Amino acid sequence: MIVYILKSSLSLIILFGLYWFLLRREKLFIFNRFFLMFSILFSLFIPIISIPINIQNQESDKNIITAINTTLSTINPELNPLTEITNQSFTVVHSSKINFPRLLIVLYFSGVMLLIVRFLKNIIFIFHQLRLSKKINYLGQKLAMLDYSINPYCFFNTIFVGKCDYLNNKISKELLTHELVHSKQSHSFDVIFLELIQIIYWFNPILILYNKAVRLNHEYLADDGAIQNSLNIKSYAETLLSFISCKRNIPLTSGSNHSLTKKRLIMITKNKSNSIVSGIRISMTLILLLIFFLFISFKPSDYEKSAMIQNDAKVVALNKNGKPQGRRDIINTGTLYTSHSTTFMDTLVHQNSLISDTILMKRITPSLDSIDKKVTYIAAGYIKIDSINKKVVILVGEAALKYGEIEIKADSIVFDMSKNLLFASGRLDKSGKIIGKPIFKDGTKEFESDELTYNFKTRKALINNIKP
Repeated sequence: MIVYILKSSLSLIILFGLYWFLLRREKLFIFNRFFLMFSILFSLFIPIISIPINIQNQESDKNIITAINTTLSTINPELNPLTEITNQSFTVVHSSKINFPRLLIVLYFSGVMLLIVRFLKNIIFIFHQLRLSKKINYLGQKLAMLDYSINPYCFFNTIFVGKCDYLNNKISKELLTHELVHSKQSHSFDVIFLELIQIIYWFNPILILYNKAVRLNHEYLADDGAIQNSLNIKSYAETLLSFISCKRNIPLTSGSNHSLTKKRLIMITKNKSNSIVSGIRISMTLILLLIFFLFISFKPSDYEKSAMIQNDAKVVALNKNGKPQGRRDIINTGTLYTSHSTTFMDTLVHQNSLISDTILMKRITPSLDSIDKKVTYIAAGYIKIDSINKKVVILVGEAALKYGEIEIKADSIVFDMSKNLLFASGRLDKSGKIIGKPIFKDGTKEFESDELTYNFKTRKALINNIKP
């Protein structure tokens, strides 16, 4: 969910930036309207859209690991505490810290509920005014006359005016035409849509800027429509100044706003850019939008991610003369074990060289009082072992590790033998849900959690959101 919010917010900011720097001062009112609304929808869906790309890494085919005498690795019991584990029961340690995710969820839904109440209150108020008003037909639209003086405003196909102002012809024809354009172009749909998005996404302040930009563009569209029926722009501007007052505007409606009057007058008197300049600005906006879409949507394909690490990685067993004895794949399975009777020397061969890149590991002789302990592991994605000290094993993709009666499954597991620690976690899918959560099993005891840190020496676990 966090990734979704970040991507969506980034998209909202960048697309609003395109509008602000390329389109805001141009008389491209129709294009601007649809671009602003499209930007919001685009930003809501872009985080869940992905285009996989496949760029294969040919060098990964050359990686091999060799080991003398068919031994993957032999672990010094002094470095690996697994030989010291007894049958004592594990202890689950619960954190006493504040559960911030739960607190944020409560805070989010509290904000949503408050905004829903405000939205419904405004809707009820508008319909209450409509019910109390006297209604007549005006050029195919509904005209609702209220008993008190107001700035004319529109809500879907209904224009609200003050009854005395209308009957005494104090409302000019141009102002009524202005509200007719709001009604005919269905600006109320944009307003309601934005209000609903802000209810869900109330914590994102960038939507406030979108709301202001959309409403201002609505006024530009309505002024443009009114001017087309007026022979004198100056006369329309004077009418606008003389009638607009500081009366309270009704939320969720399209109406004349005193705070926007200056910007409207500037745009009314501004000359329209020539078609070439407008075309360049629109083209630049669409090209940059496409580039951003490709940038944020492309991701490595599953094949590429796996091929980059484990494609054709092999174990080659060598005899004392350095010749191969056999070959077996270690991508999906592996075994670590201790033994009190074996000494060995490991050799790592990287890339395609069997000589120049060879690293000799020191001889290890385990203590005689060690106990044979076997750790098995498996992963559907890939397995990576610390090539120098062989103290860290990384398992990714349906990973599982077993030691005696202890079995741990998760999407990914990191086993650090030098620190006696194992860390297991799930991962977020495209919808923001955690999958592959760690499952810990010790005999008949089993539980699931979001994250798990287990100490093999103390037999204690630190668990986040345990689920028995």
